[in-house]
Amino acid sequence: MGYSLSRSISIQGPNLTAQTPPLEPPPFSQADVGDSLRKWCFYGSLGMIFLRFSMLHMMLAYTAGHNFFLLYIFSIPAFIGIVAARGFARSFDGPPAKYWLAFAIWMGLATPFSIWRGASAELFYDYLRTDLPMLFVAAGLILTWKECKKVAVVIALSSIVNMVTVETFQKLAAGRIEVKFGIVGNANDFAGHLILVLPFLLWTASSSKVFVWRIAALGLVGYGLILILKTGSRGAAVALAAQLLFVFVRGSARQRITLLVLVPVVAAIALSVVPPDILARLHSFGSGPQVDEGALESSLSRTRVLRLSLEYMIRHPIFGVGPGQFSIFEGTHDLLPGMAHGSYLDTHNSYTQPGSECGVPGLFFFLAGTIATIVLLNKTYKQARSRPDCEDIMSFLFFTMMAVVGFYTCITFLNFAYFFYEPFLGGFAIALARAANAEFRQRSLQPLPDSPFRMPASIPIPVVKRTRPL
Repeated sequence: MGYSLSRSISIQGPNLTAQTPPLEPPPFSQADVGDSLRKWCFYGSLGMIFLRFSMLHMMLAYTAGHNFFLLYIFSIPAFIGIVAARGFARSFDGPPAKYWLAFAIWMGLATPFSIWRGASAELFYDYLRTDLPMLFVAAGLILTWKECKKVAVVIALSSIVNMVTVETFQKLAAGRIEVKFGIVGNANDFAGHLILVLPFLLWTASSSKVFVWRIAALGLVGYGLILILKTGSRGAAVALAAQLLFVFVRGSARQRITLLVLVPVVAAIALSVVPPDILARLHSFGSGPQVDEGALESSLSRTRVLRLSLEYMIRHPIFGVGPGQFSIFEGTHDLLPGMAHGSYLDTHNSYTQPGSECGVPGLFFFLAGTIATIVLLNKTYKQARSRPDCEDIMSFLFFTMMAVVGFYTCITFLNFAYFFYEPFLGGFAIALARAANAEFRQRSLQPLPDSPFRMPASIPIPVVKRTRPL
């Protein structure tokens, strides 16, 4: 008898690195990463992002009494990157970009039907010029995970500038702190801004290897929380509660323990430094002998404009009353008892604001962009959590989602529908998902630090076949 080797079969061996989900195709090429034009435009866009979040250009203009046009200067490389470095095409790697672009288009379509076309046209022009481009800056120019972290650091540094600004240019309105200038100088608006940026500063404290900075960053975060409480914004208080709930539901055991330790400390400090009338305002959500009268009056007026915004959306379902024109329509069509005019207040709700001013389609695109941003971040977070070698990515996404959850909760009480925040967050979610997928792919091709080798996916095993003797 004789034997010959005729064929081989393969058996699957275990992956010693990790049991991870299937890898997605590469989201971009190394040529895109190394493109000198894109890199130059990216670093220019960091300056644009810093100015938008820190509002430093507004502070300098207010101090000097002269506009230095810093935002325009840093916008030049950003716009070059969007147009010449394929930033616009790359922005549509995720659903949020489609919805925010559709929202802008519908906003333009609603403008000719506005009760004040000139004012709506000006608002639409400003949105296209300064706010919507933040979507393409984030989604089109940010590629790598290192670049995502650089953007987060820039936002964290912006939060420090915000805190310096409110201390330097602070004013009191009924005991509540405000900023003397800027689009978010109002106490409620400034609190909403801090709700968004502080989690990025908290991420730097969590991820930094420099002990001194970790302590300093934690102290700054605590100080920022005190400033939020001093604004007396009840919407911000609700947003803080939403962020705490998010940490308890989605956070790790260590994060929950840290929260349990820090919350009582911050609460004790707040009780000692926040004025009693502001504390009374923060828990004034109803009526009663202990309710702050100013807070009660504010609640009643906001309830009224909320009801009217829903009514206008039903009465003008296609194009609304015109972008930015709710207050004008309310002031001239729904008179206060015994008066010849209305309250001329805005909706104070960033979700009914586009619905009443741009119609039901405007509300749909706004909500779709918001939900798509949350879904994309959550999907990427789950992918990172399933990979034992991506704890740093999971942590980054956790704090980003914490910021988004708090901000989207807070704008329920603010007029932020036409600001840059929502398009930027949608674009940043796209950039994070794309960069994280590339990082997953790269790390999966590398062995674990404690594994000097990696078993191949398949091992050829020769099969011996018996043959007849010659």
